[in-house]
Amino acid sequence: MDADSLGLQFGVLGLVAGVGGLAFGFMVRQLHALASALERHASAEQTAQALLKQMHSILTTAPVGIAFTRFRRFEIISTRWAGMMGYSEAELLAMPTHQLFADVTSYETLGPKVAQAFADRRVFSEEFEFRRKDGSSFWGRLQGSPVDEDDASSGTTWILMDVTHERDARERLSWMATHDALTGLLNRAAFETMVANRLKHRPMSLPAALLYIDIDHFKSINDTHGHAAGDQVLIGVADILRAGVRSSDTVARLGGDEFAVLLMGCDGAAAARIAEQIRQNVESKIFTFDQDTRQAAVSLGVAEFDEWTVDVPTAMQAADVALYKAKKSGRNKVRTSGFSDLDETSSSGQGAGDGLGLEGLENI
Repeated sequence: MDADSLGLQFGVLGLVAGVGGLAFGFMVRQLHALASALERHASAEQTAQALLKQMHSILTTAPVGIAFTRFRRFEIISTRWAGMMGYSEAELLAMPTHQLFADVTSYETLGPKVAQAFADRRVFSEEFEFRRKDGSSFWGRLQGSPVDEDDASSGTTWILMDVTHERDARERLSWMATHDALTGLLNRAAFETMVANRLKHRPMSLPAALLYIDIDHFKSINDTHGHAAGDQVLIGVADILRAGVRSSDTVARLGGDEFAVLLMGCDGAAAARIAEQIRQNVESKIFTFDQDTRQAAVSLGVAEFDEWTVDVPTAMQAADVALYKAKKSGRNKVRTSGFSDLDETSSSGQGAGDGLGLEGLENI
């Protein structure tokens, strides 16, 4: 032991002897307390380091995006979040959060919605379209919760999941529920819903008219050329119907070879002219089946809405009556009927359209 160490020991002993036994005990207790505090600090530091490692592991490997924001800026970004956006973590930390949204308007509506969700003590969750660094976009479900519910300045923890495929699947299912798979037109149920909505808004929705279209001798096309040929004719007629009306009109395939069109802002005369043009367009189209060519023809019925059209079945029955008239008069024709004709049809005991006049449409 060197002289300096020996001197320090004698100095400490002398100090202890000088302060007395009571003071010495106090000093020992303080030293123990200090040692315990240092031990707890070391343990807390070790715990903090372990938590940081765990957090880093989560931010690196989590299959969803995780971020922490304050005052519309990112403070922590996970690897997955950065990957979804196509940016580096450093780039994201340097940019405002709104730059990631495809639509600025959507971003501006985010704040009030988040504030309301947090005020209701619930997790915010909604789907938004996001813009990647390369300009492409994807749909993500954004979920957020406050770090401290009682302190808005504490920031928000976010989770982001790419739901593009899930959203596409939902849209496909929704589309399939309302559309005909072969032609892409609305199906009967969706069309009847559309007609019902127009009836509810009368008289503002008037004038309006319905067209019923039926492909003449469609069964013979299937029997002679096969169902693939029949499908080709159905698709061709659907394309002609789409091209022959305005974007504000509605075209549907009701089933089989039957179609319908809802014409808005058209009285009966205008609807009859549109129907005649459609008839001519179908008649002039040439279909080719295995090197064999064939023309198709359609019969069309026209019924104009009026103030007494009370429901969808009545409206569609009137158009069906007109279609029956076109069929009975030799097919490949356009015929009309008014809703007053329905009483005559019912009282006659005959099929729809029996005994009804042709309203002089032969020259249309």
